[in-house]
Amino acid sequence: MKLGLADWIAEEVLLITEAEGKMYHGICPESHLIKEPKVEKGDFYLGHAPSPTNPKDLVGAKKVNLGALPAAGRILGALAAAYGARKYTPYNWREKKVQYTIYLDAMERHLLALRDGEDRAEDSGISHLGHIIAGASILADAEACGCLIDDRPRGGPAARLLKEHDASTK
Repeated sequence: MKLGLADWIAEEVLLITEAEGKMYHGICPESHLIKEPKVEKGDFYLGHAPSPTNPKDLVGAKKVNLGALPAAGRILGALAAAYGARKYTPYNWREKKVQYTIYLDAMERHLLALRDGEDRAEDSGISHLGHIIAGASILADAEACGCLIDDRPRGGPAARLLKEHDASTK
């Protein structure tokens, strides 16, 4: 039996053979072939570990965990996105490309208002955090759809300067 995956779950072994795609739960007669599992950086499940008895869990645990983004952020972003959809039409950036810096500037204005102690945008009454999340989501979607005009200036020294002046690394 050729081993493709060996997961240790609750001191029992779950084996999947590459050729057959069958699972064997429990003590394996070929246990001398199994090495101790190595835990490496980045080896973790967000939110749910695979079940030792359900093959779908093993597959599902390796997919994007959409529950990893907290609901509050998703809800606030959705409220701001709905406000924008009423104002400009839904998903308008998919019809006509948008400029990167327009959204970066808008998000920065909301961030500055937050930093100054204002929680909600005066025009919409919606949380500034929601507007930032909606703006970032629009940029991500526009980029993924090929609808983003990258009008950012040529790379500058910001990342290097921040690193040089980071007191936590000294």
